[in-house]
Amino acid sequence: MRPIRLFEEDKLYFITNRTIQGRLLLRPSPLINKTIGAILARGLNLYSVRLYAFVFTSNHFHIILSGHPRAIARFMSHIQSNIARQVGALIDWRAKFWGRRYSAEPILDNDALVGRLQYIFEHGPKEGLVQTAQKWPGLTCIPELTSSKQRTFKWFHKSRYQLACLYRKNVNRKDFEEELPLTLTPFPHWQHLEKHQRRCLARETLDAANHSARIKRDGKPPLGLKKVLAQHPHTRPKHSKRSRRPWCHTTCPQMRKAFKKQYREFLQFYWEASELYIKGVYDAAFPPGTFKPPIEA
Repeated sequence: MRPIRLFEEDKLYFITNRTIQGRLLLRPSPLINKTIGAILARGLNLYSVRLYAFVFTSNHFHIILSGHPRAIARFMSHIQSNIARQVGALIDWRAKFWGRRYSAEPILDNDALVGRLQYIFEHGPKEGLVQTAQKWPGLTCIPELTSSKQRTFKWFHKSRYQLACLYRKNVNRKDFEEELPLTLTPFPHWQHLEKHQRRCLARETLDAANHSARIKRDGKPPLGLKKVLAQHPHTRPKHSKRSRRPWCHTTCPQMRKAFKKQYREFLQFYWEASELYIKGVYDAAFPPGTFKPPIEA
């Protein structure tokens, strides 16, 4: 059974999903990076969510964000459906794209939040693919966080273009492209700092990530950028990493224990409301941010 998500607007969430069978469907290229960047920027333009950090590897992604529960749900639906459709078309992949429903765990304290950022930065060198995180060729938040770089991406309004083509001749595709910024929100406990101070903290975290990755590689040379880019997107790895979804991310055992208690109470509330709803009590009160169960015909 899929876990019921507990989203709260005042919390940050660490969101992860992996491609079907761990295939390298997200294998980086300039075109795929631009496509995913445009999808992210369009999602931020459409939905009131705050994006803090992200990385897209060859077969999975990690995102840190916050927002209203329904805005997060719609943002993630936009991200995953558009990546599956647009990236799938670029790599000639028509089958199921994602391996499962995305996971989303709350980050409960500032030390855990910086730890999650370091974990995001480690991708690439940690797996022995490139020497340092800066050399990872996929889409990552490193430019925004360490250099305050503001990137923009072009979103193509395909449905508007197709409709215009039905009624007009000589339609210019460029008229239906919109330049959108990919804007990141500073961590809540960094927002009071000056930009250069936030950059310094991000660079310190990046240095720690590269150091940690070197230790994990234990002296083994990386695969190298050329070989990473030469991998076929349909490739299925011989070994795919599997791990249990954590309850939450925190450095404090007491906070973890309190969250588990809160989540169990939330589940009890949800299942009691669901039982009433299925029995015909359609005004049953559900926990905020949850969706009602389907009614069988």
